[in-house]
Amino acid sequence: QILGGIDPRSETSVIEQGTKLELPYWIAKVFLEDGVALFEYPKIFTEMYRDVLKADASVVDLFKMSKYFYEFGRQLTFLRHRDSEELSNTLIQTFIDRFRKISDWAQATSLEAGTADKLENLERSIMARGQKAQSKLSYWLAHGVGTITTAEMVGVHNKRKKLEEEFNIHKN
Repeated sequence: QILGGIDPRSETSVIEQGTKLELPYWIAKVFLEDGVALFEYPKIFTEMYRDVLKADASVVDLFKMSKYFYEFGRQLTFLRHRDSEELSNTLIQTFIDRFRKISDWAQATSLEAGTADKLENLERSIMARGQKAQSKLSYWLAHGVGTITTAEMVGVHNKRKKLEEEFNIHKN
């Protein structure tokens, strides 16, 4: 009750029971672990937003909602909240729904400006890695790596097999 300083609207050093505050995750987590507070998910993780993501996750601007949508959402699932399992399922399904488009964009030879603007940081990282891998594959397909030859061990094995057949040698 002596933490009134964390509420900018408070004129005293006491936080009244039932007061609603927006707190950084790390402070809220400590209060929750100590059992001195209850919490509600940030707006972007509420049931209304989860329903929008279920309807069509590919059109949602996750970057605008939260640059670290998946990571922050994952951290929230560790807190004991009645909707933690539902949030976890939504995060997984959102990623699955958006992954196909990210994969397609990574393989595209050219993209419209702003294509990746709606992707949050994890998705942007995956797309960048995919583009890099696609570039390396394209280079390899165009230039190759030289002549592929039979390994020496395979050659020796084939010669031995031929000799065995030629001289009718059978191993027991």
